[in-house]
Amino acid sequence: MPLRFSLLLAALALLTAPLAAQPVESVAAPDPWARPTITIAEAIADADGNGLPDRIGEDVIVSGRVSAGTGLVRSDRAEIYLQSGGAGLRLLLPPDAPQVLTGDSLSASGALAFEAGITQMVAPAFRVADVPQTEIPVATLGEIDGPLEGYEGQLVEILGDVVQVDEVEGGHLLVLLSGKTLVQVFAYDQRLGEAVDLGRFEVGQKVRARGIASQFDTEPPYDGGYVIHPRAPGDVRTAGVPPSVLWGSALGALGLLAV
Repeated sequence: MPLRFSLLLAALALLTAPLAAQPVESVAAPDPWARPTITIAEAIADADGNGLPDRIGEDVIVSGRVSAGTGLVRSDRAEIYLQSGGAGLRLLLPPDAPQVLTGDSLSASGALAFEAGITQMVAPAFRVADVPQTEIPVATLGEIDGPLEGYEGQLVEILGDVVQVDEVEGGHLLVLLSGKTLVQVFAYDQRLGEAVDLGRFEVGQKVRARGIASQFDTEPPYDGGYVIHPRAPGDVRTAGVPPSVLWGSALGALGLLAV
């Protein structure tokens, strides 16, 4: 047999021979609870004033009380809000996550992100402490003279005059003039619990609106486009007599005088 042919057969035998089993080293998944623990105030801090939190992209652990549980703001995604020490953020839990209730004490571990003016975590690891639920402190702001900057993610209450009542894609809204600031009150159609009927209010009526402060501002410096998401129908209520009632009373009084 020619030497060249013998070498070719040997090479083919090597190629078709079964490969020897190589040992596979298993890589342990990183422990999500081995990350640094920071406060929510530290998570949203913007020391350089560029409109973005300084720690965006960092893997951290934060803890606080749940100010809006699963589905209370919107039910088309597992969205909750967490606050502590006068600061708040949004958590977008995995779709199959168990329900989280308002007042729960929760720790979350994940990467800090930012969307439309609010700090958030997407699909974090989380655990709920086995402690009693508590009332969530409300930042009662009254009529505001400036933007809601710094209150995003927190439970707040403002006072304002209705300048617009509308039904839009995905929900219902009021536009309030609170002090010198226009703030939307927006209730999603897709939410758990009783619907929040904003159509019962009138332009010119004074309203107290309680809910989670958020934003829909997508452009730097992210200091406009403020919105409050009510958690229940009672979160939005009148703070005075509707203009139609006042006019009716005035016309009635004029009618009596005429008689």
